[in-house]
Amino acid sequence: MKFKHLLMSGLIMALAGMFVVGCNENPVDNPDPDPTTVEPATGLQALSKNGAVMLQWTASTTTGVTYTVEYNEKGSTDKTTLADATSPLEVTSLTNGTIYEFSVTAVKGTESSTAATIEWAPADRYTTDTDPGSAVLRIYEKSAPTGKGSGLIIDPAKGGPSNESVANGVIGNIQLVADVQGNQIIIGPGNAPEFNGIFNNWGNFDDNVQVSDVSEPTSGLNAWYLDSKLGDLFTTSRKSAYTIANQQAGNQGVAFAFRLGSAGSFKYGKVFIVPGTNGQLVQNDGNNYIVLEISFQNTQGVPYAK
Repeated sequence: MKFKHLLMSGLIMALAGMFVVGCNENPVDNPDPDPTTVEPATGLQALSKNGAVMLQWTASTTTGVTYTVEYNEKGSTDKTTLADATSPLEVTSLTNGTIYEFSVTAVKGTESSTAATIEWAPADRYTTDTDPGSAVLRIYEKSAPTGKGSGLIIDPAKGGPSNESVANGVIGNIQLVADVQGNQIIIGPGNAPEFNGIFNNWGNFDDNVQVSDVSEPTSGLNAWYLDSKLGDLFTTSRKSAYTIANQQAGNQGVAFAFRLGSAGSFKYGKVFIVPGTNGQLVQNDGNNYIVLEISFQNTQGVPYAK
């Protein structure tokens, strides 16, 4: 009996030893849980302000994220980081005419998404006429008295745009012209064919002006974001005018882009026709007129001015 007891004890100890060795030879690690996949922000868009760029984006589909925005002058490695950013975001203290690279990254804990990126540049913004300096920027109907011009010259060297009488045969650099009527506006490059026969000096106006393929209703320059450079709006190199109804749906204004000069050295801009308090684009002070706001990129070859 004693021998059988010892034999049984030995078998038990041997089996226990095999179990321990087996465990040590094949350790079982508890795997780390899969890291959270953070989906990126999408639809990144931008617009130009004076010394600033506005950004907006569509939120990540991942819940509980924050957003980090980084930006730098194009070609520079010196980045500025803005944590906990929200859309829309105004990035300030920028230099007009300088192209910046922007990125937006969604962040959750230690994980980050791929970055949404865009290039953009701030631009000059004009709402007043340089002659006289404090006046709202207007273009009048062609029958308005001398001094209430129906043409526009965009000349930042003189402090910004000024309206000019198209009856002045000396002026040959009028760039935008409008035929302001009671129920519609015909507006476009000074040399647009629609103005031939309407303005006697039509052949003298600047013929190096193009406008975007289409105009579109919007509530203002600060509402018209784009996801690609302004140059992409000129696929037809349009030099003809738009015919725009006096009143738009929702009492919105109308905007379009323009560019001056020639390929490789264009200067880009945007025009917004501002609606009056009654929602109509054509306003009246005894003569019909329209009010304009202009964003203009005075640096050649920089296709961002919106």
